[in-house]
Amino acid sequence: MSAIEFRVAAGSPADGARVGDLPLGEGAWVSMVVREGRLLPPNADTVLHPGDEVLVLVDPEEEPALEPVFSRIFAT
Repeated sequence: MSAIEFRVAAGSPADGARVGDLPLGEGAWVSMVVREGRLLPPNADTVLHPGDEVLVLVDPEEEPALEPVFSRIFAT
């Protein structure tokens, strides 16, 4: 399992999307959203905005599928 942080880019598939509608695959899930310096524990109805920082927990084999959804910041 890896934790990857992404920043939602304007115009990306994640921009304006509900967390529950993101095409993440079964081996990935959003565990935290940081918006304007505040931690937001997400649920399926959380709508993402440009600039949101999103922490995704992911199985390594699912990681490449996330690139088209978010702009990568770093991986741990």
